Amino acid sequence: MEDQIKTTVRTLDLIFKSPEVKHGLSLFNNEEVDEIGNLIIKSDGKFSIKCQIKDKYKPAKPEEVVRQLWIRRLLTEYGYPKERIDVERIIYFGSRVEPGAADIVVFHDDLTHYYILFEVKRPRRTDGLEQLKSYCNAEGAPIGVWSNGNEMIRLHREEPNIFVEIPRIPRVLE
Repeated sequence: MEDQIKTTVRTLDLIFKSPEVKHGLSLFNNEEVDEIGNLIIKSDGKFSIKCQIKDKYKPAKPEEVVRQLWIRRLLTEYGYPKERIDVERIIYFGSRVEPGAADIVVFHDDLTHYYILFEVKRPRRTDGLEQLKSYCNAEGAPIGVWSNGNEMIRLHREEPNIFVEIPRIPRVLE
């Protein structure tokens, strides 16, 4: 087990490259990081990570590792079933020509309406909060979460353009 953790740490060090970016894993515990490390493979000198939702491998960039950590937490700690989660879901804006894409979407029980939208950034990046708010407004999602793996902001959309920080992400039955 200890050798496995050391291998995961070495792999993540290579993916995250600089120590400041590696700090982007501070919201997650060693068990979570180790489990996500098990989803990473190296092929032709490049790292890929298996998406827990799409069941396909994607380039293992820091932002993708953080996204997979959040997905793991949504599945295990918060209890959301896999069917209620999607990634890179297109968000349409009324008059805007180019749609955006929410990094992680958690659906209501009806599997149609958005409940929680996540905007995940690579660890040293801090933008995206306004982007998250615009996604929540466009889709009527009541909860938005912004995270770079080191920091997290949880918002409840009280009404259009009025967001209030909340202390935690609701679990599946809340």
